Amino acid sequence: MRKLTRGMAAGALALPLIIGATGVASAQSSGGSTYQQSGSAAGQHGAASWYTGVSSQGNTDGVSSFEMGQNWAGKYGAGSGSTEASAEGGDEGGSSYNQSENWAGKHGAGSSSTEASAEGGDKGGSSYNQSENWAGKHGAGSSSTEASAEGGDEGGSSYNQSQNSAGKHGAGSSSTEASAEGGDEGGSSYNQSQNSAGKHGAGSNDTSSSTNQDNQKGLLSGLLG
Repeated sequence: MRKLTRGMAAGALALPLIIGATGVASAQSSGGSTYQQSGSAAGQHGAASWYTGVSSQGNTDGVSSFEMGQNWAGKYGAGSGSTEASAEGGDEGGSSYNQSENWAGKHGAGSSSTEASAEGGDKGGSSYNQSENWAGKHGAGSSSTEASAEGGDEGGSSYNQSQNSAGKHGAGSSSTEASAEGGDEGGSSYNQSQNSAGKHGAGSNDTSSSTNQDNQKGLLSGLLG
């Protein structure tokens, strides 16, 4: 997908061009600073625009951020993309990241997004989310992935992944889930499933398992008498 969107952007920016760009930078007496830049271009094969912004705060608990975006349209299609990132200072500070892309052309359309974050402190956690969607002359599909973890003695973690697709030869889906909980009473679980259908038949299968500390202690006591 990214190679295709980059190719579309390159086509939109083919010379000759009419280009306009501006940039602004500033600094504050408290120690913060900002920078912003934007531009646009137009040519016989299409047009495009873009922007970039950066900022930071000077104190101990200051926040810094970055954002960037672009949009284009040309004979091969149109698309957009954006990226954002931020970080907070201090013991409880955290960070985040977001990225997205969208495109459409003669061969189909699609979108993708990625999000990640982390929290500071003893009980801080982290998370990750990623998704993609697409449709074209050969079919359509989607996928998603999610993962998270929590801090502290009672913290746990989880993972979820899924895929779906459909085309001229059939359709199918799959999913995977896993989780673990902390603490003395914590346990873990796992679930996986698949489904498919096509001209030669259809099928499905499922797998699941789970454990917890109480069951493990009871089983160990029984084995040891």
